[in-house]
This record gives sequence, structure tokens and C-alpha cells, in this order.
Amino acid sequence: MQQKRQLEPEQAAAAFTVDRHVSVTAGPGSGKTTVLVERYLHILLKHNLSIDQIVAITFTNRAANEMRERLREQLDLLLQTAAADKRQQLLSYKRTLDGAVITTIHGFCSRLLREFPVEARIDPQFLLLDE
Repeated sequence: MQQKRQLEPEQAAAAFTVDRHVSVTAGPGSGKTTVLVERYLHILLKHNLSIDQIVAITFTNRAANEMRERLREQLDLLLQTAAADKRQQLLSYKRTLDGAVITTIHGFCSRLLREFPVEARIDPQFLLLDE
């Protein structure tokens, strides 16, 4: 059903191990985003979750955007061959993908602080400092 790239054993372990948290650290071009996309789809499809039940944290905004785009592409591929009973679920995933929490650690923390400013005891209109 899913068109998968052949993963190295270490990549497959990171992509398909779901009984514990996994941190993926590797150099540029080594397949980190591919592993994250495979992991995300595996968790989403095999455990019948919704997009809002998964958090994916990357190091850069570029990687987060790339991951979201690759997920969209993979969902499109899955939709091409999906059985009728699975199609609605895949379409729902595709529709809600823009709202998925796929972000950097800074983006995730900012989101949490904006959602719970009183609990964090901060000004709800805080600004993030740049470089």
C-alpha cells in the first residue's frame, strides 16, 4: 500500500519502534527526515490515531516544512491505491495535516506558552527573540 524507501536497519529501528521515545541524530543528507516521515505514518496508520495526537519536533523550520510536504506526498500516494474503506481516513489526515504539530523545539515551546500563559506566568503577547 505505501511506497517505502528501503531503510537501513538503524533507520528502520527508529521508524518502527513505538514502545518508547526515539531521538534521531545524524548528519545532513543521512535520511533523518525520511525516518521521521516513516515513523509518523507508521504511528498514524498502525495505531489508528488522529493528526492532533502526534507531535513531531525537528531541529529547523526547513526540516519541519520538508517533513510536512513529504507527509502530504505520501498521503497522496496512499490515496491512489487505498481501498474505499481507508480512503475517508486518509482524506481526513490530508485535510488536517496543515494543523499538525510538526515544528522546532522553539516553535513547540512557543505554542505551549501561548496556550497556557497564565500557568507559565508570562505575558500572553510575548515576543520571541531572534538572533
